[in-house]
Amino acid sequence: MPFTKHISAKTITSAVLFCMLFTIFLVLGAFIKNLFPLRFQSLLYGILGTIIALALTAVFLKFHKKSFAQMGLVWQRNTIKKFATGFAIGFGIISAVILSLIGFAGLTITSNPSVSITHFFLAMVAFIPLAFMEELAFRGYPFIKLNQTIGIWGTQIIIALLFAGYHVAGGMPLLSALMGPGIWAFVFGVALLHSGGLALPTGMHVAANFTQALVGIKTDFPSLLTLDYKIPPDAAALQQTEMVGSIFQIIMLVVALFLTHRFSTRRVAMSI
Repeated sequence: MPFTKHISAKTITSAVLFCMLFTIFLVLGAFIKNLFPLRFQSLLYGILGTIIALALTAVFLKFHKKSFAQMGLVWQRNTIKKFATGFAIGFGIISAVILSLIGFAGLTITSNPSVSITHFFLAMVAFIPLAFMEELAFRGYPFIKLNQTIGIWGTQIIIALLFAGYHVAGGMPLLSALMGPGIWAFVFGVALLHSGGLALPTGMHVAANFTQALVGIKTDFPSLLTLDYKIPPDAAALQQTEMVGSIFQIIMLVVALFLTHRFSTRRVAMSI
């Protein structure tokens, strides 16, 4: 038992260190992206973050004398299919949230003629490396190594807290990080457990960001549509919107926890 506790503590420390280093290097990388024109910054940030995540993974795997192939980080024939499936699932989840807001919170969708389709989709390309860098950093080495040592429940909780903390470091309020990225971490973790690879959760991650940007929820990206109130909202309307969003987040968490329980007796196909 003491040996097991020692290994668990070492593994947890290794996973936390990995995520902390990724966050620190990414913050430093933000200064580099600011040297480029605004329209290229998100894409460059995602590419830089992917390079950082790959480099850290290589270093940590070298310490274990393992390879990317042994972790399952290899291109497979069904990678694109899994990514597309994940994208469809992520798009469906966020679309359901949007429809709930329209149906129960009095919001409406209007077109945004100031943004061209070409401009929008060029901006959306950035979501692919932005999502992949986070999936690799949090559902790659740290997730798999933790799951091998402490099991899926401890892994899901630790990675969710680290993922939320990463967003707090990026300026997101703590509660929002826990209720948003923290819950999505459980969802992405379940996707990894189901598929045994990063393609499915990455597709879901890309779609979640894409769909939010499409209707203007992500305000730092151009949007083709605008999700807003039909009339200026009062305090009651704002509270209603927040309640609808919170209910949907809680439902997602409950489903993710249930599926985590279902997967708790299985092993991830990827291994280190």
